[in-house]
Amino acid sequence: MSAAACPTCGAELDRSRRGSFAGVCPRCLLADLAVELSTPDLGRIGTRLGRHEILGLAGAGGMGTVYVARQDGLDREVALKILGKLAGERDVERFQREARALARLRHPGIVAVHEVGSEEGLHYYTMDLLRGRTLADEVAEGPLEPRRAAAIVRSVALAIAHAHENGIVHRDLKSSNILLAEDGEPVVADFGLALDLREDHQLTRTGTAVGTGPYMAPEQVSKKHGSVGPATDVYGLGAVLYECLTGAPPFWDDDLWELFRKVQFDAPIPPWVLQRQADRGISAIALAAIEKEPGRRYASARAMAEDLSVYLDEGPKAVEVRLGRDRSRRRRERLFLRGCRVLSVALPLVALALAVLGVRGIDQEHRRLDRVGTAVATRGVAPILDEVAAAPEGASLDAFERRLKDEALREPLRVFFLVLCRDGTPVLSSATLPEGLLAKVALAPAEGIGEGVRRADVAHMLEPGEDKDALRAFGIESSAGSRWTGWAILSRRDLVGKTTRFLQAAGLFVALFVLVLVPVLVSRSGSSRAAGPIP
Repeated sequence: MSAAACPTCGAELDRSRRGSFAGVCPRCLLADLAVELSTPDLGRIGTRLGRHEILGLAGAGGMGTVYVARQDGLDREVALKILGKLAGERDVERFQREARALARLRHPGIVAVHEVGSEEGLHYYTMDLLRGRTLADEVAEGPLEPRRAAAIVRSVALAIAHAHENGIVHRDLKSSNILLAEDGEPVVADFGLALDLREDHQLTRTGTAVGTGPYMAPEQVSKKHGSVGPATDVYGLGAVLYECLTGAPPFWDDDLWELFRKVQFDAPIPPWVLQRQADRGISAIALAAIEKEPGRRYASARAMAEDLSVYLDEGPKAVEVRLGRDRSRRRRERLFLRGCRVLSVALPLVALALAVLGVRGIDQEHRRLDRVGTAVATRGVAPILDEVAAAPEGASLDAFERRLKDEALREPLRVFFLVLCRDGTPVLSSATLPEGLLAKVALAPAEGIGEGVRRADVAHMLEPGEDKDALRAFGIESSAGSRWTGWAILSRRDLVGKTTRFLQAAGLFVALFVLVLVPVLVSRSGSSRAAGPIP
């Protein structure tokens, strides 16, 4: 079998690799991680570009070369960053994006941009020239004292919070990108990989790892961990704080693939284990910021800065208590969220079961009402009807009327009317009939249900102002002939028994809970989940 080759550079791929990096070309990935557009051009020293005289080399990075230059007119020295001639269209867009991002930010902790331009095919911008060293230089001499580390990272966190509030994500926070001014205050630089949340950020291809390995958040290594956003910079802040406390970033390995595996899956060693001077308070802040899942980190860079302020003002114990309280609250919210998710799955099943039981209960109650109506018609109405039909013309019907009323009161259900008719005209009734009721009963579709009884459903036939109800009428003919008919008119409202009513109410409540309350509770839990870390 022939070895697989990278479609971009033709290099042979290691087919033994598995997981997220299977089929990935290390050469191309490293090219994306560190875009070296050009080597520093020392020949530019002593030349001019726009209004600037290039005096010397300040440094070189992935997006270009930085020179020390003097700006005409103002006669001041600035840092002049130039993008190499070999840069492609995509690199030019990134370079311009960095310039736009910096130009939009005005914060003492972020290097300021003065001018953006291009000349003779060279793209450049100028920014403050900071004479000093980087935080990486200071950490290289040994771990920082915890209060010094907390003060530096707090200032950086406030600067990054300002960037986030203006829609900019740095994406490459590391100690070498933090400059220390002459007064010791940190200044964030190198926004070459910045993500502008207010623009279409398709400059970074899907699946391309962007950042510096030891400081990269899990979501920068693999999209399985979520999308890159402000939480990515929170991770970077935590990695920088961890490095300040221990002298090294949380994860390190000479093998890039092994480094990425550690970033995604290994738990960092607590700083207090590696350095005795790193107390548990500031260590907890660092660990909370470098949680694997973005939602379990600090909700924002400003929230992390607040905890660092508590550490500096009130001491390590205050931070431990603060994070301990938050940890307990977060656990309760997590349990609550899980409970809501379980309910959102279980309750629809319960609602379905209750609905089935309710429908079956209603069907049973309909059958019960038919039995009751048949019994009232055959045993209560029919005997009286036969006697009235057999009574002589002009005979008194008072005794029959009393018997009819007694029969209506005997049934535990609501028997609205018992009516005896001759040729469709009421002769006797247990109560005064609403006008037109019998006509409406006569017009309603009737169905024979046995024992000579016909059933007709009449919906809401009572008069306005009276107790509205749907009625069910049960008619029977006299044995004396079809001229005489009797009707037992019952309330369908009372056909539903207590058990069935309970099932209906419970089903309605469960349905409302699932459709309304559960989504609201899950949404509230999801938003509160991002309110702070869960160490």
